[in-house]
Amino acid sequence: MKNKKKFQKKLATTVASAFFITAAATPFMSENVQAASKFKDIPSGAFYEKAVQHLSEKGVIGGYNDGTFKPNKAVTRAEAAKMLAYDLGLEAPTETSTNFKDVKKGDWYYEPVMALSQAGGISGYENGTFGPNKTITRAEMSSMLVKAYGIQANIEGEQTPFTDVPPTSWFAGAVQTLYKNNITSGKSQTKFAPNDPVTRGEIAAFIQKVNEAKNNSDETKKSTIEINEDNTVTIAGTTYKIPASLSGIFNKENAKILANAEIKLEENNGTITKITYLQLNTSGQPATNGQQEFSNNLVLDGKGNTIAGTLKVNANYITIKNVTIEGDLEITPNLANDFYSENITVKGQTIVSGGDSNTVVFKNAKLGIVAVNKKGVRLETKGKTSINQLNIHTNAHIAADEQSTIQKTIIQNGSNDVQLDGPFEMVEVQNNQAATIKGNAFIKELQLKQNANLALQIKNKIALLKAEKGAKFSLGSDTAIGHLQLPYGIQATDVITNFNDRKNNIEKTNNETNPEYKDPTLTPGGGGGGGAVGKPSADSILNSYKDDFEQLKNKAETDFNNLLTDFVYNKIEFSEALNQGKEKYKYYESSFNNMYNELVNDLKSNGYSEDHAKVVKDTFDSLVGPYSKFLE
Repeated sequence: MKNKKKFQKKLATTVASAFFITAAATPFMSENVQAASKFKDIPSGAFYEKAVQHLSEKGVIGGYNDGTFKPNKAVTRAEAAKMLAYDLGLEAPTETSTNFKDVKKGDWYYEPVMALSQAGGISGYENGTFGPNKTITRAEMSSMLVKAYGIQANIEGEQTPFTDVPPTSWFAGAVQTLYKNNITSGKSQTKFAPNDPVTRGEIAAFIQKVNEAKNNSDETKKSTIEINEDNTVTIAGTTYKIPASLSGIFNKENAKILANAEIKLEENNGTITKITYLQLNTSGQPATNGQQEFSNNLVLDGKGNTIAGTLKVNANYITIKNVTIEGDLEITPNLANDFYSENITVKGQTIVSGGDSNTVVFKNAKLGIVAVNKKGVRLETKGKTSINQLNIHTNAHIAADEQSTIQKTIIQNGSNDVQLDGPFEMVEVQNNQAATIKGNAFIKELQLKQNANLALQIKNKIALLKAEKGAKFSLGSDTAIGHLQLPYGIQATDVITNFNDRKNNIEKTNNETNPEYKDPTLTPGGGGGGGAVGKPSADSILNSYKDDFEQLKNKAETDFNNLLTDFVYNKIEFSEALNQGKEKYKYYESSFNNMYNELVNDLKSNGYSEDHAKVVKDTFDSLVGPYSKFLE
């Protein structure tokens, strides 16, 4: 099941006189991203140092193959649009035509420029052009930031201290808005320098300050969250009504994990409408001898609810289930043990900065960009988990089961010892330091960028390996290559340091078949681990979904019984019970249909008919049957 390339359409949502940003899925794939500490031209203490580090770890900005960031290099309008699109995450353009004469389909900047334009984030010049290759000025950058992020401020009758920003100038309002929100302080106390070019270091600082302004824009409620019996919740001494759309999160079952959480929310007339930020600070306990792993984790079960912002996991032994996160999922360094997730969707970044050698698990998750920053962590994907792009910044172990899909994996500077197990669609090595990739992985395509220096110890077959000029690698005895593609004029001996010892491990080179080829993964005693991942049987596909259908059925029954109990004992009014019942019916109907359709797609993609899926049809009636009473 492959994920289509997609860009979230949302821009920032405005709240009162401040603003916050709903970070969405970021499918603009960053190239050559390295951690700031790896950039040799980022001086310690520079005003952009932390911004570059944070944004490069998230995949928003990148560096160059020579290990530099070039912070003083001027930024073009196209490059600025692309960086903002990475940070905001906008849906791919829905129109094939372009608003600008000089932006054509096929240009590298076409998608981010058009996505930003269609969302109202940028505009061009009066002559119908965008000027993609023009250096962006500080005045233009100000306008672009205010439009793209939906930044607001009450600036009526106010002026900045900048003598070079005339009140009647076209950019005065944007500069005033940034100044009011503490996003800019100018180049000096009295000069903004509106016509100066924006450098790469400056744009990183601008974006970072916008994100910091988001975090400071509304009050964070820090206290024990008390979930009451009357369908209300008390946070920091204030009691709010809980809508049906958030009754899964503000549920007694989640009371322990929500204790001492930090939360930001929106409310209307005393009813919570959105959770815009949630940080979990209370830890669970390790599993004792004989207990199943993760069994003593504290659990946040969203029951299909949505967090309209970032979820930060800042404690040990945590499980997250059945929730959509419209912002980022951040696993902080404070999580050192046991993170488990199931049935979650993350539309922003998933940032793994915590965990150890057996802790971070995603089952049936839908993730966009995942950044692995914790050295030595083991990240495991289970079930039907899909990841658009996995950025590995450090030594790590990635284990994917055969039902999971990882579309693109980028191995970057700092990741010098990486273990990959399971199927990988495409792996790109941008690391120009000596590195090793090991494990039992079936890789459809492996790309070695210029200056890559790799020891390839994969105990399986790499279907296609593309090496750029300047790349070098050694080949393990158990590693097979189906097709080796080299640039014109480059020989295998120029690239493979132990070619004479391993030449028979390569089936084809630049479409020429090797008659001496012997697949080492099929050699008895060769440690090949069975070669490429084979086609699963229909029964094995059905069995991989069995637990998910059963869990969904049990949840539906439990939720119905709890709702019925609340109504019978007058904990909620009939109208509220009716609303919750309808919401839950829709949720479980949708959940079943989604799961059933995924099952059918899996069967068909492996050559089986839908008839094999009929065995789970009876699950639907028992799953949603009780809730149908609410629709009568």
